[in-house]
Amino acid sequence: KQWYQRRVRGQYKAAVDSEATLRPLEFDNPTDSKAALYTDQVLFGDTILYSPRVRADEDSRVTYLPTGYWCAFSNGNCYSGPKEVETASGNEPSSFVFMKGGNVLLTQGAAATTTLARKEKFGLIVIVDKEGTANSTRFFDDGQSANSVSQGYYTLINYAVANETMKVSFEKNGYKDDLMSIKYGSIHIYGFTSKVSDVKVVRSGSTDKESVKSSCLLADDGVTYKLVIRENSVDIALKEEFSMSWTAG
Repeated sequence: KQWYQRRVRGQYKAAVDSEATLRPLEFDNPTDSKAALYTDQVLFGDTILYSPRVRADEDSRVTYLPTGYWCAFSNGNCYSGPKEVETASGNEPSSFVFMKGGNVLLTQGAAATTTLARKEKFGLIVIVDKEGTANSTRFFDDGQSANSVSQGYYTLINYAVANETMKVSFEKNGYKDDLMSIKYGSIHIYGFTSKVSDVKVVRSGSTDKESVKSSCLLADDGVTYKLVIRENSVDIALKEEFSMSWTAG
């Protein structure tokens, strides 16, 4: 329920490259013969892997993770693929969702209509790779115009993580709707190999470092950490460029 009540935005690359958004594992892993065997798993873009239970009598299942660094949405455990893992039992769809390292996702709450949903705060999910880096570009337009790209009525936001810093900047800033004034809610960063602390934000055009309340949670695997910045801990809108830094160790 929690997962399906969120809308993942920004499947820009799939649209531009004419790729299928929903695809089998072997689509991104054509030389991996094992990936072709797991026909009951699916990739959403190149970032999200969904491995549902398909039998009513199953309490858990084996999930195949292809090449890459994958983090479990539910408990933050991270794995280096290719690898088979026992998926933790649970009734929530989020228990069977894995996210590929090196990527960034934006989520937004559900509502009765898309007009109302577009007023919900954004959740930011960052999944760093084994080197602690990530880089993704997210696409925004009004969601209904057929020629927003040709007319330049769209925005591209780049999220780049390296050297214990996340930089958020515009590649293109042509969409000026009220949507861009909506603020970030919670921010979750998965995949750290050591505990992080002392989180600070610097806004564009400023040199002031603002301290941010955060928690660094040890995953169930006892090895990796997830940084959690809860809702209302930051007061930053989607239309703002900023950087966020932290200290590891």
